[in-house]
Amino acid sequence: MTPAYRRLRAVISATRSIRCCRAEEAIRFYASIFENAEIGAIDRYRAGEEPDREGTIRYAGFSLEGMLFAAMDSAYDHGFSFNEAVSFLGDLMSSGDPGKTQRVTEAFLKMKKFDIAELRMAFEGEI
Repeated sequence: MTPAYRRLRAVISATRSIRCCRAEEAIRFYASIFENAEIGAIDRYRAGEEPDREGTIRYAGFSLEGMLFAAMDSAYDHGFSFNEAVSFLGDLMSSGDPGKTQRVTEAFLKMKKFDIAELRMAFEGEI
């Protein structure tokens, strides 16, 4: 792990806003597939905080393989959706091989949109 990668890892916190009523499901799913996962504090919406539904997640923190994430439910339509590239990236990042993890991380940090073929090539050490 290079010093630049360590510094970058220390300051980046990836955040995923998950549309209404699915944040807890996503957190528990990802925590179940990563070996080193930890669910932190969960803050829930209370009665009277409409349009969000009571009991859904206002904010939750969790970590996967040492990387910090945040998840939130929202009753608002933010105009984006989850896609298979995120799951694919999770598969690559959980290989247990630090070299592969570093190459994939360096590749995806340059991307505005995930390029599956390029991520696979980085994983295999072909770029």
